[in-house]
Amino acid sequence: MNLIELSRKYPRAEVWAHPDEFPNLYDLTLRGVKQATSSWFEEYEKDKESLPKVGEVSIMLDRMENPSRALVMVTKEVLVRPFHQVTAEEAFLEGEGNRSLRDWQTIFGDYWRKTLPEEGLEFSESGLVVTEIFTVLEDYLLDNEENGRSK
Repeated sequence: MNLIELSRKYPRAEVWAHPDEFPNLYDLTLRGVKQATSSWFEEYEKDKESLPKVGEVSIMLDRMENPSRALVMVTKEVLVRPFHQVTAEEAFLEGEGNRSLRDWQTIFGDYWRKTLPEEGLEFSESGLVVTEIFTVLEDYLLDNEENGRSK
């Protein structure tokens, strides 16, 4: 299957990939270790995007340029709570680092302290975090020659 065919099969699905600086996140998701992802609430407001919704389908590529794999995922739950109230269970579902709450707070706190100012936003322990819990429905190897992307 190629990306065009996959997009036709799931016409409402957002197609996306993690930034190149986080190459291991696709593999963690593929192996079932990563079952959640977190975002800073104010980024949705700033970009005028709606929050994820339960039942939404998305297609995660292993990389944006010339993808070779794709995961079809569905959102099971969406949680919005202050950074300092994110639970150990949510941190575990993120699947990153050693999966502890403390490690999640360090990884995500450091990331948002670095990136939010670039968007004119500010990190705060009381700032809202959107945690999207998902399940992988399908795993596809993509035909590499025709993925509907310009090379």
